[in-house]
Amino acid sequence: MSNNDFSTYLKKKILIVVSVGLLLSCLGVTAIGIWPLYNQLKTQQYDRLFFAVKTRTMLIEQFLEKARETAKQITSRSKAREALEKYNAHNINLLDYQKFSAPILRDAINLSAFAVGITRLDIYGKPALQIGVPIPVSFLQISNAIDTEPAFSGPITIGNEMFIVVSAPIINRDKKHVGTDVVLFTVSTLRDIVQNYTGLGATGETVLGRYTPDEKAELFFKLRFEKQSKIKSLQLQNLAVAQQARNNISEFAEKRTVELLNNTDELAAYGFIKSVDWIIIVRMTKEELFATVTRKVLTNVLIIILLVIPLFLIGLVLLLRPLSDRILIHVETLQREISAKENATRKLELAEKNLQDEKEQLSVTLSSIGDGVIATDLDARIVLINKVAEHLTGWSKQQAIGQPLDKVFNIVNGKTDDPCDNLVYKVVASEKTIELDDDAVLINKGGVKYRVADSCAPIRNETGDLLGVIIVFRDMTEQYKTEEALRRSQKMDAIGQISGGIAHDFNNQLAVIIGYLDFLHESTANDKKLHEWVETARRATMRCIDLTRQLLAFTRNHSKEKKRVNLNTIFKELETMIARSITPAIEIEYRLSDTLWLTEIDPGDFQDVILNLVINARDAMPDGGKLLIETTNKMLDANATALNPDVRPGDFVQLMLSDTGVGMDKAIQEHIFEPFYTTKPKGKGTGLGMSMVYGFVKRSSGFINVYSEKNVGTTLRLYFPHAVATEDDVVKKHITEEEPPLGSETILIVDDEVDLLHLADQYLTDLGYRTYLAENASQALAILAKEKGIDLLFSDVVMPGSMNGYELAQQATEQKMDLKVLLTSGFTSKTIFQTGQQQFSMRLLDKPYRKIDLAKRIRQTLDGKKLS
Repeated sequence: MSNNDFSTYLKKKILIVVSVGLLLSCLGVTAIGIWPLYNQLKTQQYDRLFFAVKTRTMLIEQFLEKARETAKQITSRSKAREALEKYNAHNINLLDYQKFSAPILRDAINLSAFAVGITRLDIYGKPALQIGVPIPVSFLQISNAIDTEPAFSGPITIGNEMFIVVSAPIINRDKKHVGTDVVLFTVSTLRDIVQNYTGLGATGETVLGRYTPDEKAELFFKLRFEKQSKIKSLQLQNLAVAQQARNNISEFAEKRTVELLNNTDELAAYGFIKSVDWIIIVRMTKEELFATVTRKVLTNVLIIILLVIPLFLIGLVLLLRPLSDRILIHVETLQREISAKENATRKLELAEKNLQDEKEQLSVTLSSIGDGVIATDLDARIVLINKVAEHLTGWSKQQAIGQPLDKVFNIVNGKTDDPCDNLVYKVVASEKTIELDDDAVLINKGGVKYRVADSCAPIRNETGDLLGVIIVFRDMTEQYKTEEALRRSQKMDAIGQISGGIAHDFNNQLAVIIGYLDFLHESTANDKKLHEWVETARRATMRCIDLTRQLLAFTRNHSKEKKRVNLNTIFKELETMIARSITPAIEIEYRLSDTLWLTEIDPGDFQDVILNLVINARDAMPDGGKLLIETTNKMLDANATALNPDVRPGDFVQLMLSDTGVGMDKAIQEHIFEPFYTTKPKGKGTGLGMSMVYGFVKRSSGFINVYSEKNVGTTLRLYFPHAVATEDDVVKKHITEEEPPLGSETILIVDDEVDLLHLADQYLTDLGYRTYLAENASQALAILAKEKGIDLLFSDVVMPGSMNGYELAQQATEQKMDLKVLLTSGFTSKTIFQTGQQQFSMRLLDKPYRKIDLAKRIRQTLDGKKLS
């Protein structure tokens, strides 16, 4: 063999050996590098299931928390709670309680997007009021067995629908349990969360259920593959395994695992929902879950092979060169290239995974939250808008993308209607989060206005550079209306309490004055001039008594002399008085319905109301004008009452008074029903007229609507409930004075006002009675223990010390069983009687009283007659 042949042979031999060695080395390196990558990718797929469980668990817990807060807000409504306490104490009957509380609880349901029914239980666990979808009795019994925090039960099935039951205790200001609200919520939001298969591929699904104490697995919603019995059976087993894991941990902390059952074709992760015994499971077939892993591993192997083949060919070329050109394999260079490719591949996979996770989380979040979301670029053009924002703005996603923010999100000042500054430019300039003013109003594409609250924040990338602005806003229209109505109601209640307290103290002094004026009136009968002076003082005092009576009526929630009447009848009686109350320059027109319904009111108070309103109309038209008085029947449905939370649907008698006077602006309209508020010059008005009107209408279970425009006029509409019954006498004629009945019994008089005490003593002594006097309850009980011949206890209700008139009456009748009791007060609502004291409130004598009033009431009480 020649040297050339040997050289050729040697080159071929070296080529074969080196090629085989190089190929085996490359395959070995590839296997070593691919195995950890495979395990890492597999772990990432496990994390994918964990993330799906976490995301859905968070959304379900947010829904439950909203339901809990909604139930708490319902129980915290003070007016409804106070009415329930009165019903528990038997101070009001069930029908009155339901009439008062139903509108409040119905309003609470309307404010919630998910609440559909409320059943209120009294302190004994019995249903007192039900609004919306009724709740089965079995759940009401369970719901009442709670202490201080709302509790969940369900889901339960009513008809063909599923609901969540939240039982919330009603706690009064003394931290005592006075009842329970059982609130029913729809599960539509839960169903949307469970049946959202975003990120779960073609075989994945979410399972929500529980494992009951009697070891039965329960699924809340239909499975994605409900018809495949094998899958359903497997999920029931998964619930059992998850419950076993829950039993083995000390508290309901999150626990997650995979391969809940061996030898199956799927993987599942599970978690627990706080506050309930629910279990959430997210499952996927192994084939689909690991398809991405297999694809990525094959991709990497292909990349490595494509790198090896060129190197292999280069080696062959080098071996065919002369033997002096030795083959140099730069192993380090090759390893660096492989490592760089692997690192690049890992970064690409990680970025892809993060992007997928972010898209999934953003999609689920934006479709589930109740707020509107809009994102813009730095030029204030919209790049993202969710469903809630589409609804509020009136723009669809396809229409809004790319549009200027001001065109889609049209915000104006609610007071001035001036456009608000562009939110994007303000955020870009300050690079800080900002919020809209409280008076912001959104005008949507169709012209509908919403009161909104929002915040705007900058969007930054990883390096902190500003990319755009995100705006999150919420419809606050109904909440604003409710808060405004509540604020006005509470203000009127507070003013009423203050006015009532003043009237009570004033009544005591008026009682003394009118009493001694009566004595003077009798003793000056022979002195004509002095007799006239006394008579003038009596008339002035009676006007003061009438004024305080009206002021007290404003603080009461009931009318004392309600009758079923036809308003037209009263107007015919008042026609002459109304004509005299206005000036000749004012034209008055009556439009009285011939088929007017009856309504139940106090006719005397109604006459005062009409005269007040006519005088106000007269003062509003100093240069003359026109006054229209109209009566008609009105049927109000839910749509007609939607804008006024105090109004309930039903049949009403409407009284309208419309003048062409100076009118009122909005600022004045907000205060017209407040006591002592007046726009008239000093000395021209007391500021009590409209407050008396307000109090009368509320006591009559009605409501008022005011519409006024400056320099145009004012229209007041008073609505009174339709009363179906035979019409009673409208107005009782004034009863002429009669001789007071006399007596000879022994009476114990108790009053902390010394002057009033002696006045009552003088009255009763003149009438023939024997009397004992006491200034407080302790003195009265001591006299009763000593003097056995006392026939009647006559006591004030409101007294200083630890015992009021009701408590004194109860102890006195326990001490002396046959003792008769008559109580008196100028302001009964300040003192609440307890169980067993109701009998004494039935014969209450209002202050200030006249001699004839006291004489008749004493005689009726002693003789055991019913009040006429």
